[in-house]
Amino acid sequence: MAQAQQPKNLEEALQVIQQLSEVIQQQNKLINQLKVTLQLQQHRQFAKKNESLNPDQLSLFEEKQVETTNSHKSSDAAVKKREPNCHPKPKKSNSRKENLNSLPQENCEYDLDNKTCPGCHQEMKQIGRRLASREAVHVPAHTVCRNVYAKTYKCQHCHPNGGDKLVTAKTPSPLFNHSYISSSILATIAANKFDLAVPFNRQERMWQAANLELDSKQMANAVIKGAKRFLKPLSDCLVSQLRQEKVVHMDETPFQVLDSGKSKSYFWALRTPKEFAKHQIAYFYYAPTRSGKVISDVLTPDYTGAVMCDGYRGYGQEQLPKATFGSCLIHIRRPFIELVKGLTLKNNAQATQAVKLLSRVFHKEKNLRYKTPVEKKA
Repeated sequence: MAQAQQPKNLEEALQVIQQLSEVIQQQNKLINQLKVTLQLQQHRQFAKKNESLNPDQLSLFEEKQVETTNSHKSSDAAVKKREPNCHPKPKKSNSRKENLNSLPQENCEYDLDNKTCPGCHQEMKQIGRRLASREAVHVPAHTVCRNVYAKTYKCQHCHPNGGDKLVTAKTPSPLFNHSYISSSILATIAANKFDLAVPFNRQERMWQAANLELDSKQMANAVIKGAKRFLKPLSDCLVSQLRQEKVVHMDETPFQVLDSGKSKSYFWALRTPKEFAKHQIAYFYYAPTRSGKVISDVLTPDYTGAVMCDGYRGYGQEQLPKATFGSCLIHIRRPFIELVKGLTLKNNAQATQAVKLLSRVFHKEKNLRYKTPVEKKA
């Protein structure tokens, strides 16, 4: 093994020491960076996903008024936190009574089989009745066949061209011709599928128990045709009204579609603001991609309002050249929250100061009330 070259004099020795110290400093800096990265990765993977901070670690509001109003609450909460609560909270004594009273009432009376006195064998007289118990009774849904008849009338006085004049009453058209699925059946199928998450193949057994032969393919086709016929016009109307709003909130969320062949598809959500909007509209748009083209497909390139969104680069002037994009302070605050919670920074750290500043902004804004958009802008 080759030995390191020995310095010839003191000056060379000092230079070698300085070079080694610089290398050590660089290595220590790299180690610290790796530690920070490891801490953040562990925090992202294992920590809770909420953005609330530990009050012992960081005080969000530095105003004296906020501190005085919250001091008693925090102390009481701390005392309650230390005391272990082994017993569950008792239920309200009248909750069952109130719930039963809210249901339609049905009385059921039981009478004596023998109304003669067991002692003297004389007939007894009723003096009252006692409430023995109360219970909720479920009446299962039933399916019937509704036969629709149209009455026909004949005029007894006029006979044009020698023929009888007949007039028949109008009847509502069926939802689907020659199908088991009526409007009420379709509404139940859709509620089971999209509200209760009951698949069509499981609903088959439910309808077969009601003596109705429906398979999953029939139900799926009915839901698709019904949505195109009745919900598509409503959806188009909502989108047209949405494009006329001055401000629109927009975001996208991934989810998996089994038959799409892709690992992720996306639901794009659009919402009008709660303040100063012409209509309160929430609109969901499915797309198999996260491309920014979806934004222009929904709002059209002619949209001239403002879009409140996160930092995704798909929201840009290339898609909506006439629109204005607003930054969301919640998304700006998240990386600072991640740093503070993941690295347990002190109060004098820059990320901590940023969280304090944004928290005061949120606190002030939450307590403000506006009457007009101009007042809110000011």
